[in-house]
Amino acid sequence: MIASWYSHYDKRTGLITDFGSCLGRLASGKAQVTKARRCIEQHITDRRARYPLFYDESTDTELVKYREKLDRKIENLRLMEENIRSAVENRRRETASMGIP
Repeated sequence: MIASWYSHYDKRTGLITDFGSCLGRLASGKAQVTKARRCIEQHITDRRARYPLFYDESTDTELVKYREKLDRKIENLRLMEENIRSAVENRRRETASMGIP
């Protein structure tokens, strides 16, 4: 039985770029981090405008939790990026050993 499967892939890296792929998840994660950072900045400016004398970022429990969650997300993205880099290097070594430019 022969089955065909069509997929988009990055010619430079050899990695698949479909939905749910490592490159797609990395791009999505980076977008989520950017959105979260903007949300944090908006939260801080809103609180400073509402409570100019009494607002302290270190005592805002909601902000502290959100920053901790964002830090975990950034660390996970860093690990995912390292995995992608190692996969690209492995792919380059494989193609070099087979004599493919």
